Amino acid sequence: MAHSILWLKERNNPNAPPPPRSRRKARTFDENGRAVDVEDDLGNPVIERLPAVGHVGPVNNAVPMGSRRFIEYLRFDGHVVAATITGAAAAVADTDRSHQHYVEAKARYEGWIEKHTCPVDAVLSGAIKKQRLVAKECRDALAKGDRCAKWRPGDPPCKHFRAEEAARKARNVETDTKRSEAAKSEAAKSADAQTRALVQLAEQLATRAATEIKGKGKE
Repeated sequence: MAHSILWLKERNNPNAPPPPRSRRKARTFDENGRAVDVEDDLGNPVIERLPAVGHVGPVNNAVPMGSRRFIEYLRFDGHVVAATITGAAAAVADTDRSHQHYVEAKARYEGWIEKHTCPVDAVLSGAIKKQRLVAKECRDALAKGDRCAKWRPGDPPCKHFRAEEAARKARNVETDTKRSEAAKSEAAKSADAQTRALVQLAEQLATRAATEIKGKGKE
């Protein structure tokens, strides 16, 4: 079931600030749990777009719907994504939860971990299978039953979540690199080999020149 009238706030002026809850600055956490902004290769801030949230009421005074629109998961590829749990932004809470049940079942099967949930606790509580853990730190903690305390709003993700996120990202990068290398044509592989040979030759010539200059300086 959905509201008969739904408003989605969007900005008409590109210079105007985005509406609440539609976009946010992407952030991650360092090894010490401190929040840091995510930047692209050019140093520009990365902006995340969130699933649309329905607004109800008068068009000039519409308020956001209070129902939960999405769940943030750490996927198996290391990305944290917002997975929608309602079929539409206008869906009324607790009227049809079939899509939410589908998303949660998929998360369990794929080994997705809800954001701010300790991966060790996710295994011990039956949310995911232990075979889905990638980080050695998490597997060692699981063997000891060492789960982190329940997350509190305002706290950074626990050390096990950060370790699992980093391990999944690293494995995904490694997999993509292998896939890219396997997909290269013979011509591209030959060109790469020639480039490496030229770099090695340049390094050897530079080393030899430096040695000769040093030897002449002693004469």
